[in-house]
Amino acid sequence: LILLDAAASTDPFVLRKIGESAAIFFAGGDQSKYWRFWHGTPVQSAVQARVNAGAPVGGTSAGQAILSGFVDSALTGSVTSSEALANPYDHRITISDTFLTLPHLGSIVADMHFVVRDR
Repeated sequence: LILLDAAASTDPFVLRKIGESAAIFFAGGDQSKYWRFWHGTPVQSAVQARVNAGAPVGGTSAGQAILSGFVDSALTGSVTSSEALANPYDHRITISDTFLTLPHLGSIVADMHFVVRDR
C-alpha cells in the first residue's frame, strides 16, 4: 500500500489490508510523513496489532527509523553531528517517543544514514 496523506489512516480498505497482512515493510522517504500521517491513528493501531500477533515488521531508511524506541521524527528538518553537538537544543532535532512497540528496540535510536549523512 502507498498511503499519500493522513486521510488514508482511517480508510477501511487500508485498515482491513493491514489487518490481513502477513508482514509489514515500511519504505524509505521522509519519516516526518510517517509521523504526521499515522502517529496516533487507526493505521498505527492496526500495525501494532499485527506486530503483537507476531507479524514481522521491517523498513529501510525512513521506514527503519520509525521502528526504533526513540524516533528521529524529522518534523523540523535534520542536523549533522557537528551541528547537534554544537547546539543540542537546535529546533531541527526532534526525537519523538516510539511509533510502535517492538521487542528489543525500546531503548534504541536507529538511523541507517548515520555515517553517510553525518547524523
